[in-house]
Amino acid sequence: MSRCKVMAKVSYVLVIDVLKEVTISIKSLGTVIFEPGTYIYIGSANVKNPLARVLRHFKRNKRVKWHIDYLTSAPEARVTTAIVCYGLTEEAIYSTISQLEFVSVTVRGFGSTDCRKHATHLFKLERRKCSIQHLVNLLSEQCKYVEVVASYEDL
Repeated sequence: MSRCKVMAKVSYVLVIDVLKEVTISIKSLGTVIFEPGTYIYIGSANVKNPLARVLRHFKRNKRVKWHIDYLTSAPEARVTTAIVCYGLTEEAIYSTISQLEFVSVTVRGFGSTDCRKHATHLFKLERRKCSIQHLVNLLSEQCKYVEVVASYEDL
């Protein structure tokens, strides 16, 4: 059984807006350029307090530990929404999101080092307006419980 199938049954999707082009150097991936747009990231929260893990991503100043931290720490990017899925693995979320027609793979291997069969855990959304609510609806159908967290800047 692959490692990504046995991970937490609390997983999340971050919605990240990149406001202007940002170039980031990530040790294992090299130099990565993110064009302006909306990105979604899939993560797992295999911890006692999953919501604390998710809320950490909204902070710009933090210890850079994971691939996603490089992007969310950049001044050109901001996390706008988190969709926390209780009772759903990141494997299941990946299966759903990777098949959507309005997403595209950005950086191969980004955030998916523990799930090597996944091309990436970071996708670019092609249609911002309808796709966030669509994602919430899709994931709600599969989860025991969904919690949506929005940045105070967007309220």
